[in-house]
Amino acid sequence: MKPKVEEMKRVWLAGDVCLHPTDTLPGLSFDPRNSEAWSHLAAIKKRELGKTCISLIPSLAFAKKFWQDLPGPWESVLDHLWPSSLSVIWKASEKCPQSLVRDNGTVAFRNPFLESENTWLNQVMEELNCPFPTTSVNSSGEYAAENYQDAVAFLEGHDAVFIPSEFVVPGGKASTLIEILGDASYRILRQGPCSEEQIKEALSQ
Repeated sequence: MKPKVEEMKRVWLAGDVCLHPTDTLPGLSFDPRNSEAWSHLAAIKKRELGKTCISLIPSLAFAKKFWQDLPGPWESVLDHLWPSSLSVIWKASEKCPQSLVRDNGTVAFRNPFLESENTWLNQVMEELNCPFPTTSVNSSGEYAAENYQDAVAFLEGHDAVFIPSEFVVPGGKASTLIEILGDASYRILRQGPCSEEQIKEALSQ
């Protein structure tokens, strides 16, 4: 595990795009502080440069460094719901890399529930000490790769891409995406594996 962690950190910081596991689909990541890495990812995906990414984080405590203070019960709610396939949008703090911040000053984070063989990614995120942007493996507007083999096939022929040894992901749907609006208030922007019933239950506790 340690060599994989060190290699991922080295190439990510060098500006390469990195294939990685998540709790849903295979993902691509890059150093959000490196404009060349962001341009490279956009070229691979045929994606607009101005479109921001959801970022993975290893814990709620980590997310709080890059978010402003959460309103109302949301810290307790996320402490109950995370790790899971729930991505959450809230106001970015001054520490958050600007390439991840939306026009309205918000940023999206997810603390993924990784399979045991993929938990090395949490160590990568902790040691990088930076939000770990992730995006699906596909050209924009097309179906996303649901497994390692399809992701590798999509990346064939692209330079400066790090592909770790084979991993397994659940596949299926992308994460549920919500935006926090205030005390106990939110809206669902994308329905995924984390259900609204789970969110409402956590809010009621």
